[in-house]
Amino acid sequence: MRAAALGLSLLLVGCGSSPSSPGPVAWEGKPLVVRQPELPRDTIVSGKIVNRGDEELRLDSADVRLVAPSGNAVESTTRFAVGVSHQLYSPREGPKEKDPEFLRERLGEVARVRPGATVPLVVAWRLGPGEAAPVRVDLGDGGSLALP
Repeated sequence: MRAAALGLSLLLVGCGSSPSSPGPVAWEGKPLVVRQPELPRDTIVSGKIVNRGDEELRLDSADVRLVAPSGNAVESTTRFAVGVSHQLYSPREGPKEKDPEFLRERLGEVARVRPGATVPLVVAWRLGPGEAAPVRVDLGDGGSLALP
């Protein structure tokens, strides 16, 4: 009976993908953390992430969540780009359909990461009064990364 329980527990541990599983993505080097004394509740973390998996990943900033120790999401902004860019269209004159994929890639909203390749990752947040700082970046299918 004990052997069956142990086997079942090993099976359950090995199955599925939890939001806290590391996944194929990891920091390449140590990310840079920026905090301004004038804005003590604001933080920016910037670094490169590497795909250590065997398949290409498609990462979407809309799927990224910053997670506090309680498991709650912290409101944040994510980009897979180092610089700042602007839309091709003005807000009133843009296409009625969703932005094309090439534009979302150019703006850093999505990234395709081949195995072994790197991509920039910048996350920024402002904490509310009494809100705990995030400890993890959940990248959806890409797994998660610990925040410094």
